[in-house]
Amino acid sequence: MKVQTFTKLVTLSLIAATTLHATNGDNLIGIGAKSRGMGGTGIAVSHGAESALANPALITGVEGTEISFGGTLFAPTITTTLNGAPGAPVPPQGAYESDSNLNMIPEVSIATKIDDNWYIGIGMWGTAGMGVDYSKANFAPLTQGQFGNFNMVTNLQLLQFGVPIAYKTGGFSIALTPVLQYGNLDINYRMPTQAGTIANVGTGLAQDFGFGFNAGATYDFSQDGVKGLTIGVNYKSSIEMKYDGQLTTAMAPFRLSLPDGDTLEQPEEYGVGFAYEMGEHTIAFDYKKINWSSAKGYGDFGWEDQDVYAFGY
Repeated sequence: MKVQTFTKLVTLSLIAATTLHATNGDNLIGIGAKSRGMGGTGIAVSHGAESALANPALITGVEGTEISFGGTLFAPTITTTLNGAPGAPVPPQGAYESDSNLNMIPEVSIATKIDDNWYIGIGMWGTAGMGVDYSKANFAPLTQGQFGNFNMVTNLQLLQFGVPIAYKTGGFSIALTPVLQYGNLDINYRMPTQAGTIANVGTGLAQDFGFGFNAGATYDFSQDGVKGLTIGVNYKSSIEMKYDGQLTTAMAPFRLSLPDGDTLEQPEEYGVGFAYEMGEHTIAFDYKKINWSSAKGYGDFGWEDQDVYAFGY
């Protein structure tokens, strides 16, 4: 088994939804219905209480107390033509299709105006949820030339809790959201042994908590004579997560290891955006840079930095 082949298999199976346009890497394109309805924008256009993660400075758009709750029904179709055996042909049916094709990702946001300057909120958001299930793919011993993608089953879920605090004076707003992230990861697969048996590889579900923050600022040019124009900037810190035994166990049968062991770090991200409102019409544009290459775990798998351009109307 070539190192490169197995690395591709683990990367594909762990974060297979990367190739789908519903995500940026393993991040949803937008948190909340309003952001998704605006193409993932939210750095300069306010979504009220839902702005806590996109740009917390924009919770200053609430006029009193606002509560928002909902969820994303994530239903990807994931296929692969990769096999476990080196040089094995494409699967007879053309591709293996994952049975993991339905995920519910919740979100709840609350924001309130304390006075003309101070705003505060609280929220819980599912920020990523994906994986694959090839447990029913055709499975045969190595001598028959076909693995069925190792019958690999993976699941990664991330949930963030945050308390945005914002300050507004004139057209300028600035804010900070401390973030507690909960994550769980499970990697399991089957493979033939030298004794001719089939071994199950996996340690069960691993969980961890990590800490980070989001910071943002906006400026509304309305008081400067350009009514409806807003610009914004946002920064999200990296959040280091360690899933004990997951990556090291998955790599061990192939005598492989990663420099950062079982660490899978959510990358830092920064962005800039603008929005312009004309009556009932709003247009918005965001640019985001996601630093996958320097994130522990993802960088080890060869992930490259990502430039994200989002447009909304």
